[in-house]
Amino acid sequence: MKELENQKNNVKKVEKKEKTNTFTQKHSKTIKILVFILLAILLIYVIIIMRRAIIMTLLSEKAKEKQVATNYYVKQYNYLEDTFVITESYHLENDYLTIHTWYSDDKDMEKIISYRKGEEKISILETKGRKYILDANTVVGENILPVTYVSDGFIANLQYAILVGVEPANCKGKECYVIKGDGYERYVDKETGLAVREIEEDQIKDFTITFDVVKDTDIVKPDTTDAIMYVQNK
Repeated sequence: MKELENQKNNVKKVEKKEKTNTFTQKHSKTIKILVFILLAILLIYVIIIMRRAIIMTLLSEKAKEKQVATNYYVKQYNYLEDTFVITESYHLENDYLTIHTWYSDDKDMEKIISYRKGEEKISILETKGRKYILDANTVVGENILPVTYVSDGFIANLQYAILVGVEPANCKGKECYVIKGDGYERYVDKETGLAVREIEEDQIKDFTITFDVVKDTDIVKPDTTDAIMYVQNK
């Protein structure tokens, strides 16, 4: 009886093995096709990511050349719901004149002027027809640098490329790449690697920058006549 039971078990094992072999042989071609498709998809994905990283790295190299410039004029427009901000900034070596102007539906126009020439620094707030002298050492945003939306170096851009899309686009008459992320679009000039436009939810920023056009006479000392010292409430 025991020998008969062993023979039955052996027969079952053989039948199971034969069924497994039959299934493998029958579907091996399908499995190979699926593996090939998966590998092809993975390869295409890697190529896409590498392409994005290479594009952004080349843009960052161009941007670095421009970001060390010492003579440039920047104009920025910032639209945020009911607020419109215009920024103009003249840079010549270490000197600059930057003017931020705020327009809003429910507030009077406000303007902050930041000036530096040599060791002299002045910051003035103009609002409601009055002028206030600010502490020039605590004012933020007076030294406007050329903006770029790409990272420095291939590895950083490779990590960035996993999270965003990169494709050619035209913006403000310039040939650009648009970097699309979660809830934003950033347009970068192909020629300079610098920012042209950013769209993020309810905010739009436009950038214009011109090099080697600023003269010493463009950096005009602001008029401090009738200006009073601004004392911040603590």
